[in-house]
Amino acid sequence: MSLSSRKASATPFTEASDNKPAYRNSVPYLIGAIANLLSARGARLYREAFDIGLTEWRLMWVLGHEAPITAATASHIMGTDKGAVSRALAGLDQRGLVKIISNPADGRERTIELSTAGWRLHARISAVAKIRQKALLSIYSAEECELLKDLLARLLDHIPCVNDDRVPAAHKGQKTPTGRAPRAARRSSDRNVAAW
Repeated sequence: MSLSSRKASATPFTEASDNKPAYRNSVPYLIGAIANLLSARGARLYREAFDIGLTEWRLMWVLGHEAPITAATASHIMGTDKGAVSRALAGLDQRGLVKIISNPADGRERTIELSTAGWRLHARISAVAKIRQKALLSIYSAEECELLKDLLARLLDHIPCVNDDRVPAAHKGQKTPTGRAPRAARRSSDRNVAAW
């Protein structure tokens, strides 16, 4: 094979083998980008249609499935920090969409659940969310939808088992005595792994 034909057949770094950008071969990138796009569009939709923030709706969605629960439990289910949940809870409480009940045995612990008004709004938003989900997943067959849910659920359950502290220091960008990142880290031989 001549040098010119080898060059023509080689896939450049900026493209994957299917003529798409190479970064689209990275699972972390795909999950992150999908989450970001869905969040941005959802935030706009729910704010304009229902005057409610995305985190507030996500908290209401959780309360529609698990209640009464503590804010800490809701935070764990949502995969977000307690501060964001506390702010969302304060907004829902101010609008009378939740009931906050103190635990008589422990005054510091409070459980939350939807109020009657909260359940009404939950039903309205859920109807829109189901239509949105159906449109989003319309590119898949029923079997593919089930497989996608199973794969994502397994990945979600596996995340706590991944120990980021065990990643070798050289791959964390630690500099060598020369002040430069190690050669292997600079080379980044696996171009399908994203810093995402």
